[in-house]
Formats: sequence, structure tokens, C-alpha cells
Amino acid sequence: MISRRRVLLRTFASAGAYPFTRFARAQAPQVGAIRIGLGTALSGPFAIIGNDIHAGAQFAVDLLNRKGGAAGRPIELVVKDTKTNPNDAVAAAREFLGEGVKFIVGGLYGAEAAGQIPIVAGANGIYIIEATQGMAFTHESFARNMFRTSENSVESMAGFTQIALDRYPNVTNWVYFGLDSAVNRAGADVFNKVMTDAYARVGKTITFHDPIWVKLGAGDFRNELSAIMGSSIEGMCSQVTGADGITCYTQARALGLQNKIKVIYDQGNEIGFAKAMKQNVPPNMWVSTPWYHGLYPNDPISNAIYDAYLTKTNDRYPQGWLHFGAAPVFALARGIEAAGGSTDPDKIIAALESGVEFHTMKGPAHIRKEDHQIVADLNYINYAPAPEEPGFKIADMIKLDGAKYLEPASPGKPYVP
Repeated sequence: MISRRRVLLRTFASAGAYPFTRFARAQAPQVGAIRIGLGTALSGPFAIIGNDIHAGAQFAVDLLNRKGGAAGRPIELVVKDTKTNPNDAVAAAREFLGEGVKFIVGGLYGAEAAGQIPIVAGANGIYIIEATQGMAFTHESFARNMFRTSENSVESMAGFTQIALDRYPNVTNWVYFGLDSAVNRAGADVFNKVMTDAYARVGKTITFHDPIWVKLGAGDFRNELSAIMGSSIEGMCSQVTGADGITCYTQARALGLQNKIKVIYDQGNEIGFAKAMKQNVPPNMWVSTPWYHGLYPNDPISNAIYDAYLTKTNDRYPQGWLHFGAAPVFALARGIEAAGGSTDPDKIIAALESGVEFHTMKGPAHIRKEDHQIVADLNYINYAPAPEEPGFKIADMIKLDGAKYLEPASPGKPYVP
């Protein structure tokens, strides 16, 4: 599942792209190095995300190596292209293990993680999910050898609900507007449950209109948008992303949707979306992001990676997906150190389960013992048009304590909204 991280429009992919392909070339293993395998999409429809993940992981490796690596040993990143294809992801996992790489980062989206985790767990390696938010991985599909260093969909939605209560308490007519998929249909149920419970606790009743579903690549969303315009809807959870998101919100602007809808909560249109929309970006859109550097002005790791990105790209607005690559590296390095420098997976698992703290681009984090879910900040940003380049600005930003919004751990049992 990666409903919030769908592919962005290829025409603006260059806005977040940079030449990191050199890291993917085959290299002889470094003597004495701790090797971490990164499987992500360097080509295919999710490549704009995968290349950011790759960059974030390499920035983290470079930063750690400048400080002595992990337990005094250098870290080497071994990269394979999963090509946005579950079969290639499975092949990559097997290749990593065959090459002696037992620490593997993957799971850009759910199908990749579902195929890779049993293989890595069967070989008693360690698998860290880089991005997918699917609830199953820390619930009914939980595996002892798996950890997740990205937030899950429930806590992300719960965090936004807090923002809605604080900023828009009188917006009580909501709709879920999304690309039609099993993942998004499940997401609509979660959003409904999370919002209903939160508002009920403060004595408010939410009215949910029937979800509005559109087809991937439809190209024309005016009928659905017109239905919203003719309704009492004031708040919208949007899962129309990527190329469809650009098209949809361009059409929505022509219809005046930005004047009717008081708040949009979006889980997929990262900063690349704002770079494409420029002054046409909806001014009332809140986006959940893995990391926004402006929320961590005094954090040394956030600043170091931001500076490395800026030096590489001359782009002042990195996408939060860098965090997806960096966080697994920081977690593994700290686990190795906490295990006394051992690279025995069992000892590292025990160390991470102990609650040992590791520093990420979002400050301190740790792993919840019961289900191996990261406990870290949640980040949200609000776009607004701007007359100067790049045509938009971050009008507001909020970080929340993710621990307050995590659902109870129940490894081995399905999550039921």
C-alpha cells in the first residue's frame, strides 16, 4: 500500500530528480563494511519517489561514515532497481541475500513488501519497510524480522484529524474523494472511523457523504467535481494524486472548488505537486509528508541532509521522501551499535525491540516493541500560492507527536477500523 505516495506527473519529475544513478552501479564490496541493501524503484512509474528514497539513504550513509560509520565500521549501500514491479522486488531480495547482504530496505509499496518480507525473514535477515503504510504489516502480516520506519495510515489520518479539530472545528460535512482501488476504499473506512471518533469526543457529529471514486487516468473529473460543488460538502480527504491530481485540481480551480471547500486533507501530492501547480495550488490543502525541513531548523541531521540535497540540486524544496531512505539506515546503524557492534540479526532485533533511541531527520525516534512500528513525529504542510518563484510557499506547517496517534499494537491480528 502506498496510496499517499502515488507516482507524480512525469513532466515535473525533473523538479525533484538529480544524478544519483552512480550509486546503483555494481561495486566490489568494501572490506569490513556493513552492507545495507536498498531495493527501490529507480525506473518505472514510482521512480520519482524511489530516486528520492535512494538519495536519502545515500545521504544518511555518507553522514554516518563521516562520523565513523556504525560501531566503527563503514557502511556500504548496495542498490537494486525494483522497477515498480513486485517480481523484480522479489528477485532483488533474493539477489541481496545471495550476495551476503542480510540487511534489506524495501517496500516502496505494499506488493513489494509482501513479496520480500517472507524471503528475508526465512533467511533470518532484517527487513525494514521504507514507505508503505499498509496496516497489515504491523498487524495480521507481522513478522519478527520486519521493522517499519515510516508512519502508518491510521496515525497519519488521526494526526490530521487533530489539525481539523483545532483549525476547522465547524467543518463537519466531509467526503472521501479518491482513485478507485482496494487500498483507497479501505482508507475511506479508516478516515470515517478516525474522524467520527475524534469529533464525538468533543461532542460534535460528522456527516460523511458517500465516497466519490474516480478511475486512474480518467483525465476528466468535472462531473465528480460538479457533484461536490452542488453539495453541502466543506471538507475533503483527497486521494487523487500523481498525474490525475494535477489534472483534477486544475479542473477544480476552473470550477471554483478552492472557494467552496474549506479544507482539503491530501495524502499523496508532495511538494512536486506544488512545483507543478505553482500559483494554482489550492490554498486550503494540507498535505501529510514524511519530513519537512522547515519544522526542524535546529536539528543537525535534518540540516545536514537538507544541505547535502541543496548542494546536489540547488533546489530549496526537497520532498519528504528523502526521510524514507534515511530513516532505515539510521535505525540499522543504531541497532548495530546497541548490539555491541554485532551484525547478528537476532541481537540487532533484540536491541531495536528494547526501545533504543535513534536520531532521524525528524529528531529522536524509536521502535515500538510489540509490532516494530516506528514512533516518531508526524509532519503536515499547507501550501499557498506566491507571486515569486517557485510560485508557491509553505503557508503553515505542523509537527505532532506520533505516539499520541498510533493505534494499539496487535501483531498477528487484523486492524479493524
